[in-house]
Amino acid sequence: MRDCVLVFIDGTICDLTHRHHLKGTPDFEKEDIMMLDTPVGDGVICMNELYERYDLVYIGARSENTVGITDKWLKKNGFPDGKVVVGSSQKNRLSIVKELKKQLDFIAGIGDRWDDNELHLELGCTSIILEEYDCNWDTVRKYLLNNPAKLTHISIITKDVKRLSDFYEAILKVKDKFVAGNDYVELKTTSCVIAVESVASLERRANAPFGSNVGNNILFEFKVDNADEDYFRLEKLGVDIVKPLTDSSWGTRTFYFRDPDGNLVDFFSEIKKNWGV
Repeated sequence: MRDCVLVFIDGTICDLTHRHHLKGTPDFEKEDIMMLDTPVGDGVICMNELYERYDLVYIGARSENTVGITDKWLKKNGFPDGKVVVGSSQKNRLSIVKELKKQLDFIAGIGDRWDDNELHLELGCTSIILEEYDCNWDTVRKYLLNNPAKLTHISIITKDVKRLSDFYEAILKVKDKFVAGNDYVELKTTSCVIAVESVASLERRANAPFGSNVGNNILFEFKVDNADEDYFRLEKLGVDIVKPLTDSSWGTRTFYFRDPDGNLVDFFSEIKKNWGV
């Protein structure tokens, strides 16, 4: 499944200023009038460029009975295929994106207003806010088409999947987990997926042998809200602490420990630093 981009319709890709004077009347969402809306700038071209890499979800500040009209307008103007969702209020649209978040993986949202940004925050994705009715589509291209490869998974290869996945589930307080038999577990964090996989499973999947060096050539670093709280929590769990809580010169409070396979892990939180003092 491809990453998704949430695209706001009204004011971002659709210019509906010709019917603003009808707001609050039945004619505002009358089909023949809505079909006269025009695309904003080269939004059609940019959306088609995005579609080569991402799935698109179009969202509008419209009543539910306009979904069909909106889809028809998008197709008429050459926009690529995408799911169309609408909500007449911000509360409705927030409820919609909460459900979408359960089904799809969003990498970014594009809009033109503060409340569009609120939708993007709910999704936990990059938020690109453009000028209403005058969007600079090169900004979208800069961040979504010229971006480097995205780290999505870190796989830890082990001889004991249950032991190691239970460990990371506990220390990271993971709530979203996927288990595939005895050989593979995925733990979804806020930044990427940590996969714990057996040696045999990886060798089958990669069609290549896996070396015997474990615990000596990798460091996992996690930013946490409060390093002190996590230090004492992990200490109670009996975790092998390698270096106790320390304040770094670059403004972090950190501690190091090892997982059951011997891999080194760093938990850190940011602290206020008076530079040059």
